[in-house]
Order: sequence, then C-alpha cells, then structure tokens
Amino acid sequence: TRHSSEFLNILTQRGYIHQCSDFAGLDALAAKNDVTAYIGFDCTAPSLHVGSLVQIMLLHWLQQTGNKPIVLMGGGTTRVGDPSGRDESRRILSLEDIENNKAGIQQVFAKFLKFGSGNGDAEMVDNAEWLTKLNYIEMLRDVGKHFSVNRMLAMDSVKLRTASSICPPSRQAFPRMNQLSKDAGSNLIATSRSAIALANSP
Repeated sequence: TRHSSEFLNILTQRGYIHQCSDFAGLDALAAKNDVTAYIGFDCTAPSLHVGSLVQIMLLHWLQQTGNKPIVLMGGGTTRVGDPSGRDESRRILSLEDIENNKAGIQQVFAKFLKFGSGNGDAEMVDNAEWLTKLNYIEMLRDVGKHFSVNRMLAMDSVKLRTASSICPPSRQAFPRMNQLSKDAGSNLIATSRSAIALANSP
C-alpha cells in the first residue's frame, strides 16, 4: 500500500507496522510533518539491548521525515520492582544507579537522534518528574507487590475493567505527555515495538 507520507512509506517498506488504529489519520498528519510521538524506556541498565533497536529506529525515521520524537525515560517506573521472571521481582536500583543508567542510555540515543529546542528536534523527558510528586512510586513498590496479576485477571471485575482501561500507558505518560500535546497543538502518538496507535489531542 502506498501512503502519501514518507514516514509511513518507510515504515511499511521496512516491516515496522503490525497494527494501526487510523492509517488515514496518521498518514495525513505525517504528510504535514505534524506528528509528535514518544516511546518509553526504563533505566534498568547502562545501555539498551538489541531488542530496543526497532523502537529507536522508528523514532529515528520519524525525525528524518520531519516529525518530532520524544524519548520517555522511566526514571520513575524503574524505581518499582516490576517482575522480570516468574518467581522473583526486578532488583530495586538506587537513585544513583538509575541516573547513571539514564546517562548511558542518553549516549545511545545521541547516535540516532538530534536533540535540541527546534520544532523537529528530539526531546528526552523522565517520568520521575511527575510520578515522584504523586507518591505513586512508593504505593506501587510497597503495596502493589502484594497483588497477584494472575489472580486479578481471573476476576470478572478486573476483566471488564481491563477491556477498556489504559492504566499502564497512562501511568507512564500522565501528565507530561498530555501537557506536551496541548503545548505543541499537535497530535501525540504512543508507539510500541510492534504497533502504532494514533491518539488525537483535544
């Protein structure tokens, strides 16, 4: 399928797209260089593994085709010991370790993106800026670990809730991404490793 925007043509040719909620809408925005998109990365290590290359290159091509990429660092969410395996939680890192890891990851992105203050320049933000002010991190780390995800998903009330809930992405992005969208007067797009989702700003 041939699109009107260079951005979607490149992603299609390279096999980046698995799903898109609104191809026509995204294509129209990208053709006008009116797309602002973000992808989140936790600061669990001083660098990123090869599995992150697809997301990084997606942001790279977004910028190369005249749109604005945002790198959302998980300085806040990294403080929560999310499960990394079946039987143990992810090691909780010190604030110093998280900052050192973030600095290392910034060096990785500097090789693929141009950062600055211009309209098309990339921006790096850290969800610790807003999550730490909500005391949400402490709640997730100290209370959330006692809740079994499998048991919760077996409950009808949770199933109904998750059918329409955007809790995980909204937790990571709120409220900074919403404010960025309003400030830029543009559409904000949340992307993942295998899908593109279009979200129109109010």
